[in-house]
Amino acid sequence: MTPNSPLVRSLQLLAAALGITMVVLAGVWLGQDSPPPAIAPSRATPSVAETPVVAASARLEDTAVVPAANTPLASTATNAPGPQAPTSAVLVGCVKRPDGSLVKQGFLWLNQDGKNLETAQLQLGRGTFVFAGLAPGTYQIKSRIEDELEVAVAVTVTLPRTRFDITLPDRWQLQVNAVTADGSPLIAAAAKAVPESGSALDLSACAFREPLSGDLPPSNLNEFKAGLGTFRDNQFFRNETKPLPKQTIGILTLPPGNPVSVALTMRNVVIAQQTATPGQTELTFTLTVDALLKKTATVKLRVVDETGAPVVGARVALNDAQTAGGGQPTDAEGRVTLRYLKPGRLGLELWQKELAAPPMQLDVLAGADLDLGDIVMKKAITVEMAIGNLGKRGSLRLRWLDGSNPSGAAGKAQHYSTEHGASQKLNLYPGRHSVFAEGPAGVALFVLDTAALPAQPIHIDLKPAADLRIVSRVATSFTRIMIRHESGAIMFEYDHNGIADYVVNLPPGNYEAELADASGATSKRSINLTREGAVLTVP
Repeated sequence: MTPNSPLVRSLQLLAAALGITMVVLAGVWLGQDSPPPAIAPSRATPSVAETPVVAASARLEDTAVVPAANTPLASTATNAPGPQAPTSAVLVGCVKRPDGSLVKQGFLWLNQDGKNLETAQLQLGRGTFVFAGLAPGTYQIKSRIEDELEVAVAVTVTLPRTRFDITLPDRWQLQVNAVTADGSPLIAAAAKAVPESGSALDLSACAFREPLSGDLPPSNLNEFKAGLGTFRDNQFFRNETKPLPKQTIGILTLPPGNPVSVALTMRNVVIAQQTATPGQTELTFTLTVDALLKKTATVKLRVVDETGAPVVGARVALNDAQTAGGGQPTDAEGRVTLRYLKPGRLGLELWQKELAAPPMQLDVLAGADLDLGDIVMKKAITVEMAIGNLGKRGSLRLRWLDGSNPSGAAGKAQHYSTEHGASQKLNLYPGRHSVFAEGPAGVALFVLDTAALPAQPIHIDLKPAADLRIVSRVATSFTRIMIRHESGAIMFEYDHNGIADYVVNLPPGNYEAELADASGATSKRSINLTREGAVLTVP
């Protein structure tokens, strides 16, 4: 190989280019205020301007990289000579416990002005995180890490790179047990005594600064949460190397420093309460099986058709919003009795091949023995809806307007998603239904009357949505919120617990918010939602 060969000349040119690059990089590093962490390619491959930077103490191959593609980026002149200034920023950091150890599992996401950035959510890898492609500005980092207190911290992101480390707050962990007088696990003893009780006997725990004066407001959530800190149910420990004892219902993770009143609960119903002091590692409730069973509910009803004839063999269930199926069949007289129900805000579900059931929801209280009387099933009305224009994540939410619920609770919501097709046939109970349509392009709210249907398929005309920002800054509070449109349609229901900041997209108009606190006391607030938006502060 001669000195003037093409290969040698190519190698010489490459060496010269590499030398220039090293000089430039050295200048960049020397201009920084602190020693640079390691830089390496990631599994997720961002653009050159979004090269991830992580702490040198963490292996980059275990670090999640999420480009926040839906944040606004500055424009770049394509014909400008020389190197271009970065137009998007990178946010990097570590998540550590108070003792300095890195958190290896959990989730972080970014929120800006109450809106979660969908493309800026990641799973932690060895405690490090990288959010790339961000526009400069102020964001909120939120966390969900098992057995740790949640954090919601503000960070100002600047070009080209912002380093922000998170140290989790101190916490106090309390193992909560429930046993009978002879030391047997309470839930196992109750299930053995009454096998048909099923999952109604699932228990959880929550903590408050003061003892509760009664049950919490009825909830339609199976995984009900309230009070201070977080609760991790025993079922999440069953597949771990060291599962919890059978008498343990779960672990409470609490802020340190003050005694708390711990409530043993069946969804929102308080079974018993005890005081725990800071540093205490275990708390045991001793109860009889009868004391537990007395908190469950019984509901009776008879199912008939439009002629009043009994509907035999229809399956009947009362489920929460996170549960489906189950139930019992009606007998030869159309009757059914549902026993050992977990109290709460439950939706009535009936299945029969040709008939539809009224979409009812009712509040079932602890120890209740309800007789709902005759429930009339009718022939379903098929309605075809063209919902492709709602977008990839579009949805419909319907509520039956003509029924009256025995407990006064609002009608059960029926949900439909564009994930199941751009055109869908809905089998509706006869009558009027409020319809709320939502998609990236906007929202729509109207009443659909099965007695006067328009030409099908029904097309939905979306209008621009207004942002209702809901803010809760009190970590120790519990508030149940329901927002009703001036037409009477219920637009939003949610159980708040702790700090929250998010946006609900609704049609502009007048609304009323009903708030219920942990004692069940309610208050109402009027909301004038303009196109510029509005803010509701909770509580």
